[in-house]
Amino acid sequence: DLNKKRFLFFIKEYSITLIGILLFLFMLIIINRTITEIEFVDNNTYDEDVLNVINDELDTFYKFKFLNKKLSLINDRLKQTFYEYEWINVEKEGSKLLVNITKSTDINNNINNNNFTYGSLYSKYDAYIIGYYVKNGRIVISNNMSVRKDDELISGIIPIYSDKYMYVKADGYVIGEVYENIDITVYKYNSFIERSGRFITYNKVLFGSQDIDSPFENYDTVITEVFSLFKFIKYVKVELYELVERNISYDSDSGNLYAKSQILKEFNENSKYDFEKIVSVKLLNMLETDDSYVYTYGVKSIRDITYFKELK
Repeated sequence: DLNKKRFLFFIKEYSITLIGILLFLFMLIIINRTITEIEFVDNNTYDEDVLNVINDELDTFYKFKFLNKKLSLINDRLKQTFYEYEWINVEKEGSKLLVNITKSTDINNNINNNNFTYGSLYSKYDAYIIGYYVKNGRIVISNNMSVRKDDELISGIIPIYSDKYMYVKADGYVIGEVYENIDITVYKYNSFIERSGRFITYNKVLFGSQDIDSPFENYDTVITEVFSLFKFIKYVKVELYELVERNISYDSDSGNLYAKSQILKEFNENSKYDFEKIVSVKLLNMLETDDSYVYTYGVKSIRDITYFKELK
């Protein structure tokens, strides 16, 4: 009886939450299966017969269409029905079905057209492969293998049939675990210019290339145009930021912290994907000179290791 009361209390207390979760899961299933549009990636390959076959594989409810089987099964039927095409498949992007068709003439053009840009993705580093995504091209590596710098990762040359190849511009990324040694030099005494925190703003009408007056001896100027008349008379917002010279000195410990921050800053500036991160930064050696410290770090990171190289 106590368990029954607890169960009824739970249902009563959280009924709205449970209904919300069930409705949310139901909507996810519907959205995952709903098709709002069928689009040919290349309009020149539009084929009404292909469109009709795809529509036959979809369930229709009022104005909505739904997938009723796996895309792999639809692709198998397309390849068997339209064998005259070198390549045909559909892929789902959101609620849209994308139809990819490659004709024999397309392949021959890719082989013979000297103006066609194609190439492969190569490795920037010695690395251990932990993942990859191929948007275009042919993968030539696999997970859990090691590669050397400049090894080919995703090829732009795809074998077709009878010793013929399709040439494409390889696209995608390869996730690698990279270990490298990085040297950072930090000078013991540094002078640099920065904003002091004092600033003024005002609106002004400018005639041509009129100079801006400032109460500061050294300053940054940011001018935002509000509107202009005949590109000669301009109404602008002026922002003036005072610049001052700062002096800073480093000992071995503070220099070490600054050098590590520079490694992290440079990594973040060059990162393109969310999966990229620095795993560890270990100080391997420090060399002190009269005016600087030279730090050597062992840096372990997860990153996209690819770079593109055009093939001739």
